[in-house]
Amino acid sequence: MRDLSCLVLEERDFPVLAAACGGDASFPKRWHEWQELIALARSQAGADSGPAVALDPHDFIAWCNQLDVLPCLAALRAYAILQRPENRARRYGKKLLCSGFGPL
Repeated sequence: MRDLSCLVLEERDFPVLAAACGGDASFPKRWHEWQELIALARSQAGADSGPAVALDPHDFIAWCNQLDVLPCLAALRAYAILQRPENRARRYGKKLLCSGFGPL
């Protein structure tokens, strides 16, 4: 779960994210459960959590749709990894990953 440690989500955006990930039984159903999950991720990551990344649930949902992946906690972990600043401009073969939409 430490991959989620960099994510910052506004409380007003949580219902959109929770609805999108509604098919995942492991995804938090309530805001306070989300906060507990992120607190656990941050404690696991320690100083290694890196800079904060604002999570826009609409961007995450669009990313999932483009990759034909169901929105879920595992997909959110992958998305979080790709959104970290050190990964946003990393080269993968001949393609340049310069946005959240790129190869896994």
